[in-house]
Amino acid sequence: RPEFDRYARFKSNGSAREIFSWGEMCEVYLPVPDIATQRKIVAEYQAVENRIATNKRLIAKLEEAAQAIYKKMFVDDIDPEHLPDGWRNGTLDDLGDIISGATPSTEVSEYWTDNGIVWLSPADLSRDKTLFMRKGAKCITPEGYKSASTKMLPVGTILFSSRAPIGLMSITAVELCTNQGFKSILPKEEIGTEYSYYVLYSLKERIANENTGATFAEVSGSSLKQYKVILPCKEITSLFTDRIKPLHMHIDNLECENSLLKDMQSILLLKLPNNYAHLR
Repeated sequence: RPEFDRYARFKSNGSAREIFSWGEMCEVYLPVPDIATQRKIVAEYQAVENRIATNKRLIAKLEEAAQAIYKKMFVDDIDPEHLPDGWRNGTLDDLGDIISGATPSTEVSEYWTDNGIVWLSPADLSRDKTLFMRKGAKCITPEGYKSASTKMLPVGTILFSSRAPIGLMSITAVELCTNQGFKSILPKEEIGTEYSYYVLYSLKERIANENTGATFAEVSGSSLKQYKVILPCKEITSLFTDRIKPLHMHIDNLECENSLLKDMQSILLLKLPNNYAHLR
């Protein structure tokens, strides 16, 4: 729990690297409730944990179904050399605007806040692994937003991490901005978020494998724009959107429920004794 993190930091020492020693660990005071209380708390916690796990399995099935629909409509029966009438070959640049982000100075405390403009780094996608993103670990103030070249991304923008690592993906469920570790795609209206997402998803492993760097792997915006894609006619992309949106709405609902359930787990932990770690 966060309380123990604070205790461990308080009892640790060291200038270059903090150390919470074995001796300090052995001396932590841990009041243990009776076994009946223990079992009740564990049962409540596990009930929530099991519901989260069930939701995650259902989300995985819904994502598989969406990918299967994409594959059936745009891969299995499609010859890139002989496209249906109204279809054409293009590049990722044809899907929409590719937008990078930026980071306000971390040395200016007025640029950062606990509750402000949602600001994401690739670490947020790595940690949450959700199809839809609503929040990250950090927020910035209006002053922080104005100080950097990051841009506000509307709902339905496709987030794509372009470094450390390449290929983490999500879709914005609220207006937000990102750091420079993203090359996000704001899809054109006639293409749509759903088709753009699965096209990019189908390419992400190739993009990651083909772009390396001396310090860390990274793909530039100019390189990303060159990847070839198929651009169906508007009637087909609209049909695909109509088929995928109900699946995505269900996934979004399940992800929101899991977020609430995780908050509930934190509340359940408050039932544990609060004085387990006495400062000596």
